[in-house]
Amino acid sequence: IDRKSMIDSLYADMAEPAYGQTVRKSSTGWNPNLKDYPYHPAKAKQLVQEAGAVGQSLELISRNGFFPRIDEVTELFANQVNQTGLKVTVRSLEVAQWNTINRQVKPGDARSDLHLGSSSDPVLDSSRTLAQKYRCGGVTSAWCDQEWSARFDNVLGLAGEARSKGFQE
Repeated sequence: IDRKSMIDSLYADMAEPAYGQTVRKSSTGWNPNLKDYPYHPAKAKQLVQEAGAVGQSLELISRNGFFPRIDEVTELFANQVNQTGLKVTVRSLEVAQWNTINRQVKPGDARSDLHLGSSSDPVLDSSRTLAQKYRCGGVTSAWCDQEWSARFDNVLGLAGEARSKGFQE
């Protein structure tokens, strides 16, 4: 995804790149050493071909009014992924529908392949976002790594620079 062009054309100076992270620069745990994923459409297309996934259908859900210009972001995202040879269909949902699909965590529950969302960290600490998205049993977690969750839980008890470094790791 060409994030820079998306930010420049849709948000100007009202947004900044996340550099592959789910928290913003002002959050405890932001890692300044991480770099954004490169925008390389030819390589993406090659990888889809090598995986034998050309024509594979994916569903993308987005939540109506979730953040400014979500319809444009959703369209841009789907169009750029479609250029790789994958076939993205978009479903724009009201909040209750989006929450139901996005928060399916039991084995066998149907989930979407992709979803657009945003992270909030009203106290400027990465813990809420990381717990929801990555911890075993997190509200929107799509995976479970017991070792990662145990390391995360240990960092929760830290403060100051130790907490920030723990979240960065």
